[in-house]
Amino acid sequence: MDFNQQDNKGELLFDHTVRLSHRFGMRLVSACLIAFCLYTLWAAINGAVLMFGLYLGVDGLTLMKVMVVVLVLSIVLLAIVGWRYHRKTWLKKLRIIDLGDQLSFQVGEEESRYAWSTLRRMSVRSSDRSKYKLDIFFEANTYRIEAWGPASKDLEQVARKLKAYLDQRGDQFDYC
Repeated sequence: MDFNQQDNKGELLFDHTVRLSHRFGMRLVSACLIAFCLYTLWAAINGAVLMFGLYLGVDGLTLMKVMVVVLVLSIVLLAIVGWRYHRKTWLKKLRIIDLGDQLSFQVGEEESRYAWSTLRRMSVRSSDRSKYKLDIFFEANTYRIEAWGPASKDLEQVARKLKAYLDQRGDQFDYC
């Protein structure tokens, strides 16, 4: 879904790749899934090496040395696989578009629209020079966004616009 072809009446507020959690329980499920997959991979590698060593009739001391080497190589391999899976799970392309009476959140190819009136609150969890964390709460969904670098300045502008709307409406604003 291309913004320019679909709706060019809105104002593009944000367009960056960020660390994003926009589904309930996504962080817990992905952490458990990553841990389970990495443990299964580690057990399979160690089991295969142990069975191969026993099949060849390798003595205990040599097999122990081989297992230590396999353990070190497994840790490196699992760190690489875990990092890649973590990036694929968490880093998403996010576009926030102000359509006047609605906000459009485009995460990858998926788009969700929310009326401004469904915005319940927002909170800034961290705002330092390198990283900006913003939580946006609608009636139907919550977005936890973490941006860094140039994206953090744009996300801060989005936070200011949301704050201005909530202040104008007279609602609570949690600016920690």
